Amino acid sequence: MSSFVASPPAGLESASRDAILARPLQHNRLWADVTPLKQDDGESQGCTPVVPINYPAHYSDVMDIFRAVVASGELSPRVLLLSEAVIDCNSANYSAWHLRRQCLERLQSDLRAELEWVATVALDTPKNYQLWHHRRCLLERMDERGAATAHEELQLTADVLDMDSKNYHAWSHRQWCLNFFSRPSAAAGASAGGAPALDVFGLELRYVAELLDADVRNNSAWNQRFFVRTRAPQFVDATAAATTDSTAQGSADSTPRAHPMSAAVLHEELAFTAVKLLLAPHNESPWNFLEGLLRQPRFDAEHRKEMLHLIAALPPGRPGASEEQPPLPNDASEEELVARAAALPNRFAQSLLVELWQLQSPASAASASASSAAPASAAAPSSSSFPAPRLDLARAACLRLGAELDPLRAKYWSWRAGQIDAALAAAGRGAQS
Repeated sequence: MSSFVASPPAGLESASRDAILARPLQHNRLWADVTPLKQDDGESQGCTPVVPINYPAHYSDVMDIFRAVVASGELSPRVLLLSEAVIDCNSANYSAWHLRRQCLERLQSDLRAELEWVATVALDTPKNYQLWHHRRCLLERMDERGAATAHEELQLTADVLDMDSKNYHAWSHRQWCLNFFSRPSAAAGASAGGAPALDVFGLELRYVAELLDADVRNNSAWNQRFFVRTRAPQFVDATAAATTDSTAQGSADSTPRAHPMSAAVLHEELAFTAVKLLLAPHNESPWNFLEGLLRQPRFDAEHRKEMLHLIAALPPGRPGASEEQPPLPNDASEEELVARAAALPNRFAQSLLVELWQLQSPASAASASASSAAPASAAAPSSSSFPAPRLDLARAACLRLGAELDPLRAKYWSWRAGQIDAALAAAGRGAQS
């Protein structure tokens, strides 16, 4: 167990950073009052480690001192520096990050300088979730939500994403930042009536559009676009958002919840996706995005026709084919759109059509559109209530997918076809009765 003398070693207060961290720490006079605490692999209970880990000497040196100060509860400038040394050895050591926050709070340290230091760690080890959590804790403690701070934080994640566009730690932190900076601080909320000053979601929409212009196959950017469209107040259905927000009052979780997109935004997103699909019709990401739009409560008969039109407008060939087909007029009937879309040899399109034909019908869409207070989590109507011709088309698409894909996915689509058979049988019994 460590023990500390009543007074720290002479010269500690005026010692430089390099002097305090001079290795080995166990022979450093500025740590002379600390008794190193060795790692116990069972020796204290008379056990002999079977496969002991051969830690590097410099790592054991730092960790023996670190364990001692944790046991003692010391929170001081030198312990703050020690936490940096531990993080330098192993940036995923969550105990070091926790101790560092305790020191920062006790010492009333400059948190903006800490943010700058954490940024250097983020650029070095960007997939370390401990540092991103640490950064959120700092921002919450500062509660400074100005444009400059928001820009710095979003720019850091953009720099990290430039290194790896699929770094989900950075994307998760970026989503947290959008929620955080879109709400006023406690002081600003009291003085400004609670109105957020920053349109970070609008800026984010432009950022995501730039990413997709650079790489239409950036699935993370497609996911972020959906996140923005269902979180920003200016993009969601106001009535449904107010309904779900009122039910969430009193919850300890202040994170904005997903809300239905407004009808106008659905039109905008269908038009946006139609352009991107022409660039890469066999890219799965926009098809998943379209399925998310399809499942929005405000998706109605007009949206359904737009979706059929964008599918029918795609080139008919497989990847690399250059063949074209005559464009359909804007006033094409739904029957013409269905015939063209159903013949498209694109498995992603066929999968979406199954969802469209199974989950949508003119009656259910009109009902959802007419309801002014439909909850955000409104479930899709039962497939047994849909017109039989649509279910026949969905069944045919399932069989085509089952014939084209690998055995595992073919089994799934065979199961879907069986579900549709059951729905058709139920509809037939209903008609007879």
